[in-house]
Amino acid sequence: MKKTSLGLMLLGAVWGSTSLTGCPSSTSQVHKSTEASNTNTTTTNSSNTAVVTPSKRHKFVPLRKRLEPLPAGIQTLKVKKKQDDVLLYLYPKGVLSSKPLTGTPGKWKARFIPIKRHRSWFIRLEPEEGASLGIYTSVSLIMAVFNSAGGYATTSRFSVRFLLRRGDKETELFRTMLLARGQRYKYYGVNNREIATKTRLQKGDILIFRVVHRTGSSGAVGVGGVKVGLLGPRFMISKRQIGNFYQYTK
Repeated sequence: MKKTSLGLMLLGAVWGSTSLTGCPSSTSQVHKSTEASNTNTTTTNSSNTAVVTPSKRHKFVPLRKRLEPLPAGIQTLKVKKKQDDVLLYLYPKGVLSSKPLTGTPGKWKARFIPIKRHRSWFIRLEPEEGASLGIYTSVSLIMAVFNSAGGYATTSRFSVRFLLRRGDKETELFRTMLLARGQRYKYYGVNNREIATKTRLQKGDILIFRVVHRTGSSGAVGVGGVKVGLLGPRFMISKRQIGNFYQYTK
């Protein structure tokens, strides 16, 4: 009998404490603190209610996919709808221009390209509505190849590419290979290679000329060193077959 009375007294004490404090509900502070522990940041407004503010995520772009910064002296080229040719010359600091770079013949400014690296030249396009690039290309480079550290091979393979940057995306339009030999600057060129399709242009497009050093010894592109009207480092995209193209000035 005594054991039964003691059990009833304990049960009554537990029931009484529960009725006074109550069970945790879904709106109690316990639930709020659990939610806050799963969020990034928590602030408090005037009513002392927890407000969750998600932290800002930064988009990570792999190094190999990052776009090269534009050169300080980038120029703008107006492209007309009925324009047949886009002829551009290479300047030393990554700039393309429609005007030849004047200089003393043979006084080249070397733009060295180590193996597995590249050099790029840029120009901004301002096309008329409906303007497009042609499909026939002509490439002219002045190049030299230097001895490797061991003093051996003086032959290098280069990949020459045209690209179009629109917004944060680059599209390759054309690619060809050049094989350069010898430590003296020489002319290397290819004519009438074709781009697959015509490219419709938009305002703000960036045209890029890129030389990639694939294999071989240390190589360089020579920029400058010509007089106006003489053959120099340049490239051309045309809507007509170029043939034996040469620069003509009146």
